[in-house]
Amino acid sequence: MRRHSWVCFLLIAVAFVGAGCRGEVPIPQPTETDANEIGDVSRDLDGVASGDRQAIQDLADDLGTLGDLETGAPRAPEMASRLRAAIAERRLSDEQGLQLATHMFVAFSAGELSEAQLTSLQNDVRTLLQQIGAPPDRIQPVVDQVAAVQAQVKVPRRWWQLY
Repeated sequence: MRRHSWVCFLLIAVAFVGAGCRGEVPIPQPTETDANEIGDVSRDLDGVASGDRQAIQDLADDLGTLGDLETGAPRAPEMASRLRAAIAERRLSDEQGLQLATHMFVAFSAGELSEAQLTSLQNDVRTLLQQIGAPPDRIQPVVDQVAAVQAQVKVPRRWWQLY
């Protein structure tokens, strides 16, 4: 009887550990409201690229409001500054502005990106900035800030999610 209890206990423990195991969480898809915010960020990026002085503050403000809890707000001014350095005096197509804004949405709102997803996001940002014609020495600081933003917005995993 005692052996039977241990077997049941082990089966329950394995079930809990298995339930805690999970793969990568899907990257968040923008809602209609998010799409409007992404559009605002895209317009801000266009303004920053064209040298509008007010656009940098608008960009910082709009980046800070991305995500449900706005947990990335403390990192938004630095991201805006690094983006300005990278895209100043560059011509962004509407598509490039929208892609970069969407990447920023993911960086600021995805609280559960895996390391592989974060690396993919950073590579996407790097590639896009290269296509825009950003100076190579200005690209890496933006990519590094993507990781800093993610560290800020990352949802802590519970003990049962560690496996």
